[in-house]
Amino acid sequence: MEHIAREIGNNLRRYRQLRGYTQEKLAEELLVSVGYISQLENGLKTPSVSMIAKISEVLDLTGALMLSDNQEINGDLKELVQLLISKDPEDILFIKNFALLYFSSK
Repeated sequence: MEHIAREIGNNLRRYRQLRGYTQEKLAEELLVSVGYISQLENGLKTPSVSMIAKISEVLDLTGALMLSDNQEINGDLKELVQLLISKDPEDILFIKNFALLYFSSK
């Protein structure tokens, strides 16, 4: 169970940052404490299924992404995610829209 909590916590932190949310902003959206978000991200607590659904909705994710084992993601994709985490939300939106346009033409 600890492994699952750690994976969910790592995913939560990654996608929260990728979406440009602070712990405070996410906690406010979810109506929970910042301490609870911190405990989730550090793998100290495992969220309920309904909380995973709420987090996924706020961060615009599928529940599967929150639960996925990132070991399955290849190196290039991990590198891309790490690169995007440090960017502004506007830059991320630009890259997303570019990718959608690029792949829709193939």
